[in-house]
Parts: sequence; C-alpha cells; structure tokens
Amino acid sequence: MTTQEVEVFDSIDYGSVKNEKDFIDKVSKKDAKLAEKLRLVNETIYSKINALPEQARQYMLKTIERVSSFASESSVDGIFKSIRGIIKDYSKLSKDDQNALVTAFPCIGEMMKSWFLLFWEFLN
Repeated sequence: MTTQEVEVFDSIDYGSVKNEKDFIDKVSKKDAKLAEKLRLVNETIYSKINALPEQARQYMLKTIERVSSFASESSVDGIFKSIRGIIKDYSKLSKDDQNALVTAFPCIGEMMKSWFLLFWEFLN
C-alpha cells in the first residue's frame, strides 16, 4: 500500500459508511485507481463466498457484516462481543463447512486455530 492510499483510507468518515459499495464510492471520489482495486478485491472475495456451501456462505456474510460494524462501534466491549460471536459461530459450523472456509480463505482457518484466539475465547 502506498502512502497516498493510506491517506485516502485515513480520510474516510467510517461512521457514515453504509456498506461496501458506499465505501468504494467514497474512495472513488478521492482515488479512482484505488477504488478499482477495491472493486476487484470485493468481486474476488464474493465469488469465493458464493461458491461456499450454504452454512459457510451465511457465516461469511454475517462475519463481513459484523466486521463492517467495527468502524462505527464506539465501545471496545461491543467490538469484543462481535469477535466472540464470530469465533463461536465458526466453532458451531460443521467440519465440512470449516474445511470449505479454510480452502477458500486459508487465513481464516489459521486465525481460528491460533492459540491466541482460542485462549482469548476461553477468557471471555
């Protein structure tokens, strides 16, 4: 990421962002090339999500919604509550759905298996 791209992200009023499209539109007003990169990433992610089994797909859509709310969340407790929900919902998925998620998004599997998250979930 370039310094200019970071500055664009820093200049966004995240509290006013309604959804991914709105975010990309706001970025587009400041940097059209960066907005196009975001559109391509968004399309790639959603094509992978749409190819998942139904329960895994629903999990990812709900997780995106939760993560999107972090920017407008005013309390740390609210963010932690969302993270707990993400972890608990993942653990409720069948092994097949978890495997499908890990195959499509390897970083998710690594995060969910990390000792830090497992320990953090235990504490909360």
